[in-house]
Amino acid sequence: MIHEIELQLTPEEACFGEAILKKAAIKINCNPESINHWYILKKSVDARTRDIKILLRFKLVVDQENYKIDTPQFNYKQVGSAQTVIIVGAGLQVYLYPETYRRPD
Repeated sequence: MIHEIELQLTPEEACFGEAILKKAAIKINCNPESINHWYILKKSVDARTRDIKILLRFKLVVDQENYKIDTPQFNYKQVGSAQTVIIVGAGLQVYLYPETYRRPD
């Protein structure tokens, strides 16, 4: 059976595959050993509050040994020479008067 789920994890939980697999198994109400394949479809970060959350959307294959995995490729572009952007919420002071802005120690 194929399941597509979304999990909301802390950054510490998102680093460990075993913790992700356990939470996914709890969400679909199955044993973690019965999950044959899993892969990430989408990754995002929710940093709107002080407690940062990692949002992961998965495709899980449960109890199907011969399932062909068609994993998506994440192709990140080189941004080193890209235009400077303004980050919303950083404060106008930083961009209008950068010489007066002092980074907190």
